[in-house]
Amino acid sequence: MYGVVNDFMQLHWLPFLGVATFTLIVILEYKSTLGIFSPSGLASLYSLIKFFMESLLVINYASLVSLADIYGVSEQEHISQAILISFLVSSVSYGILWICSYPIRSSYSHDIAYKFRQRMRVNQTLIKDGWTISKTSFGYLILFNFGLIFLLIVFQSAGGISNYVSSFSSRTEMLAGYGALVKFCTLFIQLATLYFFANRYKLSPKFSYFIVLFGMLTLFSLGGRTAPIFLLFTCLIYVHFYHQKFSISLKLLVFISVLFVGALFISLLRFGNYESIIEMELSEIPFSIWFSVIGAYFSYIIRDSVIISYFSENDFWYGAGLVSFLLAFFPRGIYPEKPVVDNGVYVIAMSDGQRVTPPMVPADLPHYGWPESYMSGYMEAGWIGLLLGVFLSCYLVYFIFLRLVKSDFKIEWVFLYSFFIFRQPLYLTSIDLFNIVFHTIFVLGVGFVIRTKFVYKKS
Repeated sequence: MYGVVNDFMQLHWLPFLGVATFTLIVILEYKSTLGIFSPSGLASLYSLIKFFMESLLVINYASLVSLADIYGVSEQEHISQAILISFLVSSVSYGILWICSYPIRSSYSHDIAYKFRQRMRVNQTLIKDGWTISKTSFGYLILFNFGLIFLLIVFQSAGGISNYVSSFSSRTEMLAGYGALVKFCTLFIQLATLYFFANRYKLSPKFSYFIVLFGMLTLFSLGGRTAPIFLLFTCLIYVHFYHQKFSISLKLLVFISVLFVGALFISLLRFGNYESIIEMELSEIPFSIWFSVIGAYFSYIIRDSVIISYFSENDFWYGAGLVSFLLAFFPRGIYPEKPVVDNGVYVIAMSDGQRVTPPMVPADLPHYGWPESYMSGYMEAGWIGLLLGVFLSCYLVYFIFLRLVKSDFKIEWVFLYSFFIFRQPLYLTSIDLFNIVFHTIFVLGVGFVIRTKFVYKKS
């Protein structure tokens, strides 16, 4: 009896309540007017996955506590607070996005959203008569070729393709100093692939998915998982809003399963002794490896516990953590004392017992970060900062979704909407603010230049 009461007080039941609640919500969103790829639909899907992962962690609570202790969390009440914050953030985020998108769910707004497809089909016919598609395609082909050139430069800097592939575990060290090149390479390939997918889908859906597969394999060669999965995500959103409402099929489930296994394999390659891990039985694989490969993507109990534990003994930052965003656009070569932009680095420092007061230079901090996500607001001003950050972030996602609809679903806005909602709503951390500004200017700028410079009408 005492154990049951203790579990209730420690909120171990909240993740299970989240699974039950959001399972029903996901089903309702899937059948709703806008479908699962609406802002609230994706928020509910992410919440379901996150609560499922948290439930697995709570079931193995002894291992969870041991792992938290490794990261410097000694009080179990901080884990309970992290579970509570996770549940509240998911519930509030879904509620805000659902309320904001309610007008679009009405029959009138349904016509506005989905009848754009009919208008766009007419526009496509007119565009073909004006040679616009072929000229635009030429511009995006140039963009894709630049992406391949940058990719070859990256491989060359790493000592060749064979050396790069055989040294995935030290990929970060090999690419040191080439981060900007990798970023532009990824963006060029993603944008160009999305364009050609959208261009060919109506004529040949199978060929379009072959184009996506080629683009994903190209991005997988860089050793990352996020970029190729994001590319597929953007293409599915385009099809959902432009051609037909998304529906689950056996082929799609098989494809996603293969993609998931491939992503896990790439994750294992990052470990120096991945050969020994592959030879292990499932029961022999350490809990920490399972957590780092799968759980850390959707369950942030440990990270939130670290942050809560740290600020229970230290003052909040009150905006100091966002100062680095203002300096993020200055190259480090010009401003050597530029502070770190990714505040997730501070979270790793907290877990190591280091006292941090932003802004700080990279030399005083770890060389990698733990994305702070919605906890960015908490680090600045506690619960008030947490709730304010969640509200502003969700409203920004809704604003981008409105622009997507009003733009006639242009691929630039499809890309930006996908970027804002991929994996979870894009919370306003310092690095997220930088990425928001950079991606918005870059993506819309590329679209404007290509449509302006490469589009000519018949005289």
